[in-house]
Amino acid sequence: MRPRPALLLGALLAPVLPLLADTPAQAAGTHIICVNRPADPDCPGPQPTTLPLALQSAYADGQDSVIRLGPGVYDDGPYVFDDRDLSLTIQGSNNGAGDNATLLKGGAAAPYATGNGITIRNLRVEVSGSGAEGLALSGGSIAQNIIVADDPAAIATNATGIRVDGSRVENSTVSLYRGAGGTGVRQEAGPAVVSRLTVRTADVGVSAEGGALAIDNAVLKLDATAQAGLRAGAGAVVDARHLTVVGGAAGARGVVASTNGAAAALTLANSIVRDSVVAADGAAASVVVHHTDLKPPVEEAGGTVTEGDGNLADVDPAFIDPLYAAPGGGNLALRAGSPLVDKGDPLTSTTDDRNGDGRAFDGDGNGSPVPDLGAYELRDITAPVTTFVARPPAATNDNTPVFQFRSEAGARFECRLDGGAFQPCASPTTTSALPDGPHSVTVRATDEVYNVEANPPTASFTVDTVRPDTLLTKRPHKRFFRPKVKFKFTSHEAGVAFQCKVDKQSWRPCRSPFRFTVKVGKHRLLVRAVDAAGNVDSSPARYKFKRLKRHR
Repeated sequence: MRPRPALLLGALLAPVLPLLADTPAQAAGTHIICVNRPADPDCPGPQPTTLPLALQSAYADGQDSVIRLGPGVYDDGPYVFDDRDLSLTIQGSNNGAGDNATLLKGGAAAPYATGNGITIRNLRVEVSGSGAEGLALSGGSIAQNIIVADDPAAIATNATGIRVDGSRVENSTVSLYRGAGGTGVRQEAGPAVVSRLTVRTADVGVSAEGGALAIDNAVLKLDATAQAGLRAGAGAVVDARHLTVVGGAAGARGVVASTNGAAAALTLANSIVRDSVVAADGAAASVVVHHTDLKPPVEEAGGTVTEGDGNLADVDPAFIDPLYAAPGGGNLALRAGSPLVDKGDPLTSTTDDRNGDGRAFDGDGNGSPVPDLGAYELRDITAPVTTFVARPPAATNDNTPVFQFRSEAGARFECRLDGGAFQPCASPTTTSALPDGPHSVTVRATDEVYNVEANPPTASFTVDTVRPDTLLTKRPHKRFFRPKVKFKFTSHEAGVAFQCKVDKQSWRPCRSPFRFTVKVGKHRLLVRAVDAAGNVDSSPARYKFKRLKRHR
């Protein structure tokens, strides 16, 4: 290992930064051409029926143009999108569900869609066959929100998802892992920028084969046959920041500079390389890595790997999905409390993470916002709060009471009975049959980034299923003349309430002593106790009596 030299990041990025300017606003008088968008108010009059006809219209018009493609499959390519000294934008239809409703379907060995100096966004491109190439960009093109994937009906082999030469790709996804030899993004000439990218591939995630490449906030997920996540080849100068590289077969190189000829230089900062190594292959290959969680040892196969400050040696990142390598796994954002939170280098950080959220967040709560390692920035360190919506009263005769509770959206719950272990639960929930006596149920929430509720609420209650008894302690004679009568009563259980029923009247609350007036004739009084849990005496105290008429 050699000591870390001074980093010339400013010089490295100088030819690349002009590409990071915002996309220009649509100029007044731009020609809008629609295909298969009958409901678009900006598309009056007849519309071209195909994408090639729309291109002919744009070039014949000779002015800046936007071609809006409606949802559907476009398979009459390959397409060549050329600015021809005008501003050309190809815009698909995003259905808002994380997938693109406009599909360019192809698979020719030549690029299925070529863009030179154009802007292309909101499209899905499917490739198939051997040697296929989905999208080839050059001349300062900008690609945004692009999905490139295998054609499910004809898996691509030795395919390239996007070739980016002197252009920029951002907020896009490439999935080429079903067939052998897939490369997600390939750069053959620069400068180029790849930002906020997710790649799953069977061979190489991103391959820089010449010129300057800046890549940031990218997730590179390697399948079991993959050889490299990020590769810098001969003549390439790569600046990589905030990468998350996971997966790969035994011996895979997550980040590698590899050359048999011209120098290959790669700088890696604020990143996570989890299941593979950082390597320099060839005498002219050099890698500088700092503020990165990497798996030791690094490989120096003739080249040099210079480890700077801030590196961590194979520290578990605590991803939200700990089974990220399994089929269907994949949430590589950090959990709250991850040891990689606030461990980045602010001087080599980016403005936004893979989700487009800002990096200036104090993830460890120490009062100083520092960027996290990897493609995602933890932005939530506030523990959720649980509220009971329904719970049993303090005393209940229900020995399987029901609890309802809520917290923030996406929260998961655990319940604990009588101080036992927490177990997963969901609202509403109940208990097994409980014995009479005091009990408690505690519910705590865990949010989507695994913040755990610090002070979970507890519902305390007493189960009482025993019915009280009622006793008459004072009552009138069985036969008497006076109109007023008086009864006294009690129960073996303290704290009960009483209900009385005179003759055919309804039950009503009463208390001892109970006085009332009766008419001449036969009468009956029933008294029952009701305890705090709602248990009612099933055999009320009874007394029959008669008021006699005086004879004068």
